Amino acid sequence: MIGSFLFSSCNSWLDEDPQYTLNAKTVFESEKSAQMALYGCYSSMTTLGTFGNYAEELSAGTSGLFYLRKQGNWMEELGSLNVSPTNTLLVMHWDELYRAISQFNNYLAFIDKANLRPEFISRTKGEVYFLRALAYYQLVTKWGGVPLRLSPTNKEHINEPRATEQACYDAILSDLDKAIIELKPENRDVSQIAAYALKSKTLFIMASRAQNDMTLWEKAKLAGEKVITSGRYKLAENYQKLFDGMSNKETIFSLHFMTYQYSNYNRTGAVFCPQGSTKNGTNWSRIQVSKTVFDEHNKLYPGDPRIDISYFHTSYAYYKKQELFNSAYEVYPSVNWENNKDFRQWPNLKKYWDKDQVATYSSRDITPIRYADILLLMAEVENELGNKTTALGYVNQVMTRARNSSTSAWGAINPTNWSESMTKEEIRDRLFVEREFELLGEGDDFIDARRRGVEKFKWMLLRHNKNKNNRPDQHPVWSDHVYDLSKAERNMYLPIPLKEINTNDAITESDQNKGY
Repeated sequence: MIGSFLFSSCNSWLDEDPQYTLNAKTVFESEKSAQMALYGCYSSMTTLGTFGNYAEELSAGTSGLFYLRKQGNWMEELGSLNVSPTNTLLVMHWDELYRAISQFNNYLAFIDKANLRPEFISRTKGEVYFLRALAYYQLVTKWGGVPLRLSPTNKEHINEPRATEQACYDAILSDLDKAIIELKPENRDVSQIAAYALKSKTLFIMASRAQNDMTLWEKAKLAGEKVITSGRYKLAENYQKLFDGMSNKETIFSLHFMTYQYSNYNRTGAVFCPQGSTKNGTNWSRIQVSKTVFDEHNKLYPGDPRIDISYFHTSYAYYKKQELFNSAYEVYPSVNWENNKDFRQWPNLKKYWDKDQVATYSSRDITPIRYADILLLMAEVENELGNKTTALGYVNQVMTRARNSSTSAWGAINPTNWSESMTKEEIRDRLFVEREFELLGEGDDFIDARRRGVEKFKWMLLRHNKNKNNRPDQHPVWSDHVYDLSKAERNMYLPIPLKEINTNDAITESDQNKGY
């Protein structure tokens, strides 16, 4: 668990010859100061532009799985899947990821020159290789090929061309292989097993996109098996435990936040949770769960304990001026477009709710990788490789934990275990939806909606358009999330920010993603 200590490099990642704010020789003359530089690397992944808010918000908002209330043109762009290259959130997320990458590149360039214990150098290098891989994973899964900056920025490396998507994936895998060499399984903050986990996720996305490349599925399996057979991580006994704000035995990698730190704090609760849901907090209901996702979850698994844990629905305790205003403030499905015109006609994501939130500040951990994610992706890997029994064994662990999360004295019937009678195609389709139910809002919504190709993405959007609870004439701009399927192919990737095209001499408008 990493504290978000601020120890940053120069303000702009395009500055020539960037150095740490303290002289590099001073920074790396002792393990204590080098460790502080490492905390600075972690801190760069806890800004609002990275995992403090925008990583989750941009992924969810452009996934087709959420409704975005009208709060400025940039929000409408995300929710309607009409994102422009100048979108505020898009540009800030891109910039902050590259600012973090600049920090990682500087650390890796300096640490090898330090006169410190080899084991310290090895561990910290491994952690930074992992962080850089995670940053590029965020970039490539949203934008496809991006500029690859793998060394400190100087006059020769200010302008970098857009690399191919394959080259970006290769760079991620190379960094993770280096991290695996440098790290040990028992390391606390980033373990060798965490590097295998991110490697399996990366290969899983690559295999899903390629679909029929069995070599990629096999490689994903090898990496995932390292995680499972290590015994280091397990499913938490109760699904609720995942969202209590602290790391647990299911946590493979997490980032830790402080409530009162201006530039590095967790604002996800303010964005995702409904108005008045915290006594001392400010919540905007800015991003709400699609009625289609909630309805499908309820329909497939009625009584699934994850429903009450994952969503604000039916009613919740509403606070006004730090006093309880209504102990049963009704929301969807108690109210819908027929009898309500405000935020209450949609469910909200509950996973980021923090009862101790102050203003928009939360100190909850953010967990980019957890064990259930690995089990579900390994179920899909094994299914594609023709190992149905093994696949079902993995997914039924997740189903069993979900049922066991019930607070009722009678327990829960759903979700039931999956049957051996299911076909390969049925398992594949069901896993696509199961990842929505288990992992909704946790950072991979954008790529999970698209990894199976444009036709599957269209199916998901059409499923939404057909939902009778979506009223087509309520939204003044684009008709309440009735998606234009003719734009699905363009929406397989986000647009490269215009700022990058205008300031990077190695990129032109011809490098923009198709359709933008």
